[in-house]
Amino acid sequence: MRQPWCLLLPDGIIFAPIKAVSQIVLSSGFTVWCIDWSGCMPRFVARFFKDVLGEAGRVGEICQCTVELDASNERQATEFAKQKFCDLHGLHDWTLHADRFEVKPADFPS
Repeated sequence: MRQPWCLLLPDGIIFAPIKAVSQIVLSSGFTVWCIDWSGCMPRFVARFFKDVLGEAGRVGEICQCTVELDASNERQATEFAKQKFCDLHGLHDWTLHADRFEVKPADFPS
């Protein structure tokens, strides 16, 4: 099933948050795709961490998983991140594989 944020082009699929797309066929026969990125949802990065015991008996923290997602706000990004983490790891509760997580706005779109 095609998602509303999925743009299908003749040579492949580009996944991106898109507001509007228009196709312009030039007189030379080339096709140009114009994408309106304004009004797109912000991108967030969620990192899930696990506390582990190192060789010297010290507790360390490792990143179990990084998830990039689009959401309208940080609260929605938090819920989407937990669900995506569970889907990726086949879990019903994210706390089975991670001790904590953080959600931050992405510095740039990926």
